[in-house]
Amino acid sequence: MYLYSESIESGPVSFMFQDAGKTAFLLRDLHRLYYSYEEGTENGVMTLLNCNTSDLVEEGEFIQEVTISPLREIIIHTSRNHLFHSKMKMNQVLKLESGELPSSDVVVRFDALDRMYLMVLENGTLTSRIYPLKNEISSGLFPLQQCPVS
Repeated sequence: MYLYSESIESGPVSFMFQDAGKTAFLLRDLHRLYYSYEEGTENGVMTLLNCNTSDLVEEGEFIQEVTISPLREIIIHTSRNHLFHSKMKMNQVLKLESGELPSSDVVVRFDALDRMYLMVLENGTLTSRIYPLKNEISSGLFPLQQCPVS
């Protein structure tokens, strides 16, 4: 849920709270995602896993959407259709394979069962597909390895 959004010199800034009464929130600008957990005692900038950089986007790209699922999965969608994943109370993000996304008009949504959908509106027709989030997280964390055959 967005609580506050305002444009400043570096672009729009948005606050997001996970649940009413919880002590965790996210703040984003065009290039970074900031966090504050445990009543503000843990805070900082999310970094890209294995890269230790807080710039999640490339030159000319910006964070288009941040979505939080019912089970606190965080999805970051960029203007070039890159997807990143994290979870509330984590401070790193994992770049996901976004597959064949047709345009930047993709919207990421979760249903009540925590399934992730990629929704696209093209020529007046809304299409959606389930995104295999758990599989893509596993693929990003544990890349395909060659097993020698004896």
